[in-house]
Amino acid sequence: MEFDLLDIIHPMKAAFFDIDGTLVSGFSGVSFFEFLANKNKFRKKNRDGLVKAVKQYKVSKITYEQLAVIWGQEIASGLKGQKRTEIYGLSSEFWQYVKPKFAVWAKKLISLFNSHQFNTIAISGSPIELLNLYKEKLDFQNVYATTVETKNDIYTGKLIINLVLGKEK
Repeated sequence: MEFDLLDIIHPMKAAFFDIDGTLVSGFSGVSFFEFLANKNKFRKKNRDGLVKAVKQYKVSKITYEQLAVIWGQEIASGLKGQKRTEIYGLSSEFWQYVKPKFAVWAKKLISLFNSHQFNTIAISGSPIELLNLYKEKLDFQNVYATTVETKNDIYTGKLIINLVLGKEK
């Protein structure tokens, strides 16, 4: 029996979304780490390092690449020793804070793409814990984000992937 390869391969349609500055105003990752620091689940010195780096970037005192490196280092160090399940639990609480910052049309747009059989994908330098929250609340099919290693549910302080870096993203 002969078949045409094109008969069995279905073209995949994908819609890619950036989060910060596109679907949500501001840097939701920074806000998330400020939130965690206020809950004593992220080191305040690392939160301060993140905030300082973003401010320096905004006034062109550091490059985007320098911001990306600092971002990854501060996140990994700031989460070290925390329980991953606790951080995920707090991300749900953070939703009440960040939800009003999302574009009012965001969920409808994602739903529209989903209804037309697009694979909806969010890619962000924000942490994976936050992107998984957005996946749940906005119905993304896949999310890719900055990720810190865990062992036995504890953050090790080692950065696995930094999606702030241009080449990674």
